[in-house]
Amino acid sequence: MKKNSKGFTLIETLLVSTFVIGTLVYLYVQFSNIKKTYDISFTRDTIPSLYYVQNIVSYLENTDISDITKALTTKEYVEIESCVFTTSASDYCKRLMWLADVKKAVVVKDDLSKLKEQLQTKSSNLFSETMDQYILSLSTSRFAKNRLVVEFNDGTVASLQMK
Repeated sequence: MKKNSKGFTLIETLLVSTFVIGTLVYLYVQFSNIKKTYDISFTRDTIPSLYYVQNIVSYLENTDISDITKALTTKEYVEIESCVFTTSASDYCKRLMWLADVKKAVVVKDDLSKLKEQLQTKSSNLFSETMDQYILSLSTSRFAKNRLVVEFNDGTVASLQMK
C-alpha cells in the first residue's frame, strides 16, 4: 500500500518558503539601516567641510563679532553667510563664503533645546531638511560656547564650537 505524501510536501514547501522570506526581510531591514548610516556618515562632518568650517571659525574669532553675540541673547541663531555682521572685512568674508561654497552658515547657542523645539514643529522652515536633521543630532556640551553650523552646496554639513 502506497502512502499519500502530497499534504506533507505542501506543508514542507510552505514552511521553507516562509523561513526564506523571513530571512530575506530581516537582511533587507539590516542592510537598509547600514546604508542609511553610511549615507549620513558621508554628508556630516567630512574632512573638507570641517576644514572650511575651521577657516570660517578662525575668521570669526579674529574679527569683531559683538553684533553676533548681542543677537544671540535674543535669538537662537544668527545667519552669517551674507557677511552683514562685519564692516571691516566684508569682502574677505564674502570671498571666504564663496570659496567654501557655503549654502547656509549660522552661529547657534550651545543650548540647542529651544532651537530643536522650533525645528521639530512641522511648520518650521528655518533650514533645509539636511541641516534640520544635523542640528537635531547635535548634543549640548558642558561648556557654554557658541557653535558654527555650516551647510555646503554639495549637501554636506559640519559644525565646530567657537571660543
